[in-house]
Amino acid sequence: MRFWVIAIAVVIPLAILLSLLLPLFAGPAEQAIGPEAVAPSGVQPGEAARGQAIYRSRCLGCHAPEARFAPPHTAATLAKYPDDDALIQVIRVGRDPMPAFTEDMLSEQQLADLLAYLRTLK
Repeated sequence: MRFWVIAIAVVIPLAILLSLLLPLFAGPAEQAIGPEAVAPSGVQPGEAARGQAIYRSRCLGCHAPEARFAPPHTAATLAKYPDDDALIQVIRVGRDPMPAFTEDMLSEQQLADLLAYLRTLK
């Protein structure tokens, strides 16, 4: 009986402490590094062909399999971001080591085009 009391007295506070510390050790890909993003509004529907050109010029350097800075965009990767708002958040806010792509760097139309292209990837 005494063993269980001591075990509970140690295990419960330890579990609470770990749950409080876990966010500090979350992988950098899960921590936003900028302000919350807003979905593009007042733009034409995205065009995948233009989005592909944007992806090749601004994203492929890090997201290519051989670059090893980030995973390539595949169906499994995109499944983590089921809607455009989730992707916009990552693109606009960034994830360490990915920089935030602000409106100065990527217009709302370019963002819509990029999203259209990313959604075509298999």
